[in-house]
Amino acid sequence: MIVVCGLIGLAALQPALAKEFTLYLLRHAQKTTESQDPGLTDNGLTQARHLATMLAHVPLTRIYSTAYRRTRQTVMPLAEHREIEVSHYDPQQLDNFASNLLERAENALIVGHSNTTPQLIEMLGGEAPDMTESDYADIYLLSFSDSGITSLRLVIP
Repeated sequence: MIVVCGLIGLAALQPALAKEFTLYLLRHAQKTTESQDPGLTDNGLTQARHLATMLAHVPLTRIYSTAYRRTRQTVMPLAEHREIEVSHYDPQQLDNFASNLLERAENALIVGHSNTTPQLIEMLGGEAPDMTESDYADIYLLSFSDSGITSLRLVIP
């Protein structure tokens, strides 16, 4: 079941957009605590499968993930189902990545971390959500159009 938490922000874009597009940003699914580069728990793997089902028919052009195991495992079911190659981005270079996303103006899924996803949302013009270590796999939509940016948070149980 998906719960829509509500509209979390609306901001105006400076330049007019040539086309409308939506970015889907989320923190990876629930991780284990076993190593420096942990994978997903059984619940996290279930969250990843739910994500793939939810986004099965969303018109995505690209899927982005950091190189960490937990983010790769989060997007893998969707990437395999949709036959979209996962592109890795450097979470230490968020300014460049945000600029690249805005220049491309394509529908894309971006999976990150609790310390990078809110920061990236803000760099893209949205309102940075409060995110704790226990917030996993909620989807933050940023829809870009000539009238501005609409933000929405979908809570994944």
